[in-house]
Amino acid sequence: MVPFLLQIKKIMKANEKVTSDADPMWYLKYLNIYVGLPDVEESFNVTRPVSPHECRLRDMTYSAPITVDIEYTRGSQRIIRNALPIGRMPIMLRSSNCVLTGKTPAEFAKLNECPLDPGGYFIVKGVEKVILIQEQLSKNRIIVEADRKGTVGASVTSSTHEKKSRTNMAVKQGRFYLRHNTLSEDIPIVIIFKAMGVESDQEIVQMIGTEEHVMAAFGPSLEECQKAQIFTQMQVKEFNFRAKCIYTAVMVRRVILAQGDNKVDDRDYYGNKRLELAGQLLSLLFEDLFKKFNSEMKKIADQVIPKQRAAQFDVVKHMRQDQITNGMVNAISTACGLVKNLALMTHITTDMEDGPIVKLASNLGVEDVNLLCGEELSYPNVFLVFLNGNILGVIRDHKKLVNTFRLMRRAGYINEFVSISTNLTDRCVYISSDGGRLCRPYIIVKKQKPAVTNKHMEELAQGYRNFEDFLHESLVEYLDVNEENDCNIALYEHTINKDTTHLEIEPFTLLGVCAGLIPYPHHNQSPRNTYQCAMGKQAMGTIGYNQRNRIDTLMYLLAYPQKPMVKTKTIELIEFEKLPAGQNATVAVMSYSGYDIEDALVLNKASLDRGFGRCLVYKNAKCTLKRYTNQTFDKVMGPMLDAATRKPIWRHEILDADGICSPGERVENKQVLVNKSMPTVTQIPLEGSSVPQQPQYKDVPITEPLEAYIYFGPVYYQKLKHMVLDKMHARARGPRAVLTRQPTEGRSRDGGLRLGEMERDCLIGYGASMLLLERLMISSDAFEVDVCGQCGLLGYSGWCHYCKSSCHVSSLRIPYACKLLFQELQSMNIIPRLKLSKYNE
Repeated sequence: MVPFLLQIKKIMKANEKVTSDADPMWYLKYLNIYVGLPDVEESFNVTRPVSPHECRLRDMTYSAPITVDIEYTRGSQRIIRNALPIGRMPIMLRSSNCVLTGKTPAEFAKLNECPLDPGGYFIVKGVEKVILIQEQLSKNRIIVEADRKGTVGASVTSSTHEKKSRTNMAVKQGRFYLRHNTLSEDIPIVIIFKAMGVESDQEIVQMIGTEEHVMAAFGPSLEECQKAQIFTQMQVKEFNFRAKCIYTAVMVRRVILAQGDNKVDDRDYYGNKRLELAGQLLSLLFEDLFKKFNSEMKKIADQVIPKQRAAQFDVVKHMRQDQITNGMVNAISTACGLVKNLALMTHITTDMEDGPIVKLASNLGVEDVNLLCGEELSYPNVFLVFLNGNILGVIRDHKKLVNTFRLMRRAGYINEFVSISTNLTDRCVYISSDGGRLCRPYIIVKKQKPAVTNKHMEELAQGYRNFEDFLHESLVEYLDVNEENDCNIALYEHTINKDTTHLEIEPFTLLGVCAGLIPYPHHNQSPRNTYQCAMGKQAMGTIGYNQRNRIDTLMYLLAYPQKPMVKTKTIELIEFEKLPAGQNATVAVMSYSGYDIEDALVLNKASLDRGFGRCLVYKNAKCTLKRYTNQTFDKVMGPMLDAATRKPIWRHEILDADGICSPGERVENKQVLVNKSMPTVTQIPLEGSSVPQQPQYKDVPITEPLEAYIYFGPVYYQKLKHMVLDKMHARARGPRAVLTRQPTEGRSRDGGLRLGEMERDCLIGYGASMLLLERLMISSDAFEVDVCGQCGLLGYSGWCHYCKSSCHVSSLRIPYACKLLFQELQSMNIIPRLKLSKYNE
């Protein structure tokens, strides 16, 4: 939460002043911004703190108010208002502003929360929602890539809180052009250089590179500028575009070299990617909404100030909270696409201040670019130094810079997540301190010996030291993806050789949570591990210590969950044993002849009777009571009594006197759960679903005994949440879609059973034409139409409107969807004509 609060403070600073065109004296200035603690407004202006569980049960959003301090003018006065609410922000569970932060397990129990729940999600309108991490290409980095035709170009997406822009370097017929989202057309690159104050052609070429092939590739661009008759720059203001010139020159140089031997960048490589977490995504969202909010304020000020002469314009009266609130709530919605898993111990960095890094770099001999003529950039021993995509300067001895930098980081003088790496092909040193990079910790290896010894591990076990101490004493360090390329990492201690720089802390941390639950994964065929990673998420089990207090739409629980007999280290780390999702079954495998191995099981009835795989399925039923405009409202009535016996009728048997079913009652199909009466329509009952009968099992006697070896042992079985009863579906006739008159789709809508394209192909292969006709037309959407044999158009009740006669009209059956297609084509002035011939000729 803390980086997020810093982010929104920066966003507020970047958009702090709102002015009006109508009155130059009027302004609105934001002084500070805060996010409060989660609360709920019970009645007008009466709020109280709220717990996440209450929000789940009452279908509320777990959110906190965003307040600002402002200074503005009203008439000729200057007014300062503090703690003015501008909207609400959904709060992530267990973040620094959440009620649950820093609580003990006992306090968790009081709040009806599970102490093992990791948090990290939001509660929006009573539903738990997670914001998934999003992958983006790095901002402020030059990415060189080839398009489909093979032409090479470079692009940079620049992003600060003030403005965002995109710059492309394109090549057309051997000439270089700059494309920018603020410019309407592509501009020749040399004209851009001259506009930025580099007027001599020699200087431009020196910046880009003095090698023979580089100059040859850049020649046509210089000629083009010559033809355009542009030579010098008309100076308007004193701007120093030196750094921008060098950056542009580097882009051109990269493109020229990529046309030669150098490779283009790989946009799927994780060093060129940034991962955006919930905090960054929400701050991007807040930035948009805050700008929209301010432009709304400006619009109102522009409209109201000229009109009002009597009363003064007070901006506070026009501040609406709903704009920011709704924007925040609606954005947290469902996700789709490929979901990747992070490995254990992965850390995703957050943004850091780069001031100290700039100072350190200049002390280590990085020379400022503004002091150079530009030709030094193409010397073979001079390396460019980048910090977060911006050019810091150049250095001759890049190895010394990198080594000193790493020593300073290990000693704790700069943040442990700052990375420094070299790119030898582009002759660059990249220093990164931005957020969204993937890092993992590794043990440092010096002189073929790992820095962490058994003594350190004993101290860790006794609680003398923690992980932070390992970082500060240069025993362990974090490496990001780019820095891993410069390192040589050993997987095990015995594989360390003279080139090794780091040692993996523990090999199993290469796996994520899902794969880490599988014992002995290296003994399985690889797709089996992949399947288990997808299916482990669907296993029934325990969902939390508070599962009996939750009212979820659907909750599947195992009656007797067990912890696995064989466990991995990951299972201990994520405390899977405390919330297990499966049972240990003893399986006997008998191969009778060697050719009869199936993947089916025979269960013995005794274990089912004892509760093997028994599960509980909870479903909730909701009933909303509305108020209507004509002063009437829905209410819950007591059970209806039989006139003769004065007992509740069968449908209302399970209701209490308050009209709501009493707990623990067995509900049969068509019985009422809540007896709600509406003012116009009488009683719309909320009905229970049918309760299935238990299936009857029969023991089948086996006649002859088999003699074979039997191999058996325990296996941890997971029962998935897919139930046959929930999937079972059949239909003869039923509802149809209005537009096409074909049967509806899906079990919930009592839909038809689709004979799809592939099934159709099988029937065509068999030549079963009448079966095809039946499935695709007669059982689906057969329709009687009248067709005129002369003009081939559809008629109506035996009459052709086009020929104005009925002598050639025949009646035939076609699918309704086919008739619809013909009519829709006719509405677009395309005439489909049907050619008829007698079927007996």
